[in-house]
Amino acid sequence: MKKEWIFVSDGSKAKILKKEGHSLIHVFSTYHAAEMISPLDKDSRRLGRVKESHEATRHAYSPHEEYKDAEKKEFIRKISDIINGNLKEYDRLVLIAPAERLGEIREYLQDPVKEKIVREINKDLVKAPLEEVYKYATELPDS
Repeated sequence: MKKEWIFVSDGSKAKILKKEGHSLIHVFSTYHAAEMISPLDKDSRRLGRVKESHEATRHAYSPHEEYKDAEKKEFIRKISDIINGNLKEYDRLVLIAPAERLGEIREYLQDPVKEKIVREINKDLVKAPLEEVYKYATELPDS
């Protein structure tokens, strides 16, 4: 019998579930971004400064990436490392996350893990009951 894991995330929370019969059980406890990554301190959130060459004026400039997005990417990278590190624990993998997070997850997963992906569902189900996650992961067509 093939072992199937279901990964559910929204960028700040993640669950790794295992299909057992007609239900899902937690492989690990729910991961929270606040527990896994250290938020950027207040000083590092300040906008950068640039000085004009012909006068003493300084201007603030916006970062290329919002800090919240950077924190979400770091969280997804750490969760992906857990999935990559447990490659032998599952034969099939289902990914459930909003579209942007699915792309980030794929970016960090290793090729052997990507070969085990059987479904990707573009939906935020991290707060949904396990019965609903099971229904999406096994019965409903891809959305």
